[in-house]
Amino acid sequence: MILLRDKEKALIIYFSRTGNTQKVASEIAKVLSKKFEVIIKTPERVLTKDLSESKLLIIGTPVHKAAPAKPIKQFLEKLPRLENKKAIIYCTYTLHGDKRTLGIMRKFLEEKGVKVIGKFSVIGAFRIGIITLKKGRPSEEDLRRVRDYVRQIIASL
Repeated sequence: MILLRDKEKALIIYFSRTGNTQKVASEIAKVLSKKFEVIIKTPERVLTKDLSESKLLIIGTPVHKAAPAKPIKQFLEKLPRLENKKAIIYCTYTLHGDKRTLGIMRKFLEEKGVKVIGKFSVIGAFRIGIITLKKGRPSEEDLRRVRDYVRQIIASL
């Protein structure tokens, strides 16, 4: 008799104002779905049960004022202690602030007992009035790099 084990869960938590961070979350989900049951939620919809049942957390945010966006920052501040959890963190940005944002996210997670096993940033377009900065980003090439990076991380799990 062969017993089929259910897939472990991966929880993707993201906030996206312009769609860039959501686009990256969708690409990550495609890769993870080969190994995990993937749940995608915005921070306000995450339940304690989602956190406790997930082996891997993926948290994404746009950069706002060189820091995580307010909904992600508030989510991280309220996060309960989570032992034996691993996380991948990412941010989308237009000009700068990505390294600082990832550092803030990492610090919050490590203080809660979560081991950050990967981090990356992706350039995203941003519209200011009639001007669009970094138009067309994240590009298909950006998204391919995201998929490759996530594949590499989950291969090591």
